[in-house]
Amino acid sequence: DQGPRYVLVDGQFLILQVLATWDFEVLGQKLQDSECRELDSYMKRCKLGTFRLGVALQLSHESSSEELAKLRRHAAEKLDSLRVIKAKRARGLNLAPTPAPPEPESGKAAGSIVT
Repeated sequence: DQGPRYVLVDGQFLILQVLATWDFEVLGQKLQDSECRELDSYMKRCKLGTFRLGVALQLSHESSSEELAKLRRHAAEKLDSLRVIKAKRARGLNLAPTPAPPEPESGKAAGSIVT
C-alpha cells in the first residue's frame, strides 16, 4: 500500500482554468463546494486577483449570462498570459524544450564562419 497520493496544483491557474473552460472536473473528480470556497479563500488571502468560483456560480444561478460571459472571457485572457509567463520561466530554467537551431544554409558547413 502506497498511502494517499497528493498532487500539488497552482490555485490561481486552477481557478482560471475552471472559469475559462467551465469544466469543474479536476484530476478526474468534480470540485466540491467546499473546495471552491477554499480556492476562493486562497485567491483572496494571497491577493491573486478578483477571480472567484463562488461569484461565477452565483452569476450562473442568477441568469446573469452577460456578466458571467465577461468574467469567463477575462479569466481566459488572464490564463493565456499566465501560460506565457510560466513558459518563459520554464525556458529560463531549461525545463522546457528549446527551439531547434536553424538549419545551415546550403553549401555551408554547420558551424562555419562566414566573413
